[in-house]
Amino acid sequence: MKAKTFQFSNKGQGSNLESPELGMVNRYLTAKEAAQYLNVSRRTIQRIVDAGKCKAYQDGRLLRFKREDLDQYMEVYCVPAYAMENKLKSNPFKLVS
Repeated sequence: MKAKTFQFSNKGQGSNLESPELGMVNRYLTAKEAAQYLNVSRRTIQRIVDAGKCKAYQDGRLLRFKREDLDQYMEVYCVPAYAMENKLKSNPFKLVS
């Protein structure tokens, strides 16, 4: 399955987009930064994009990510840490027969 990507409209201007009305800079993350943000490898980031689970934006040959898209991915596909803690507390040594 081909990665779902979108082309930048500001080609050649870098990956930072200024938003003067908000007084801040909206920054697209690189694949490496996205991997660090999600605490996964860059290869896993590529797999997530290939599976169509997260939007990616094409900047020439490079993929870029919005932090909001990564947050949305985590909400939909990731198990919260507290859920795992509760599961382990309730039955840490479940026997499988």
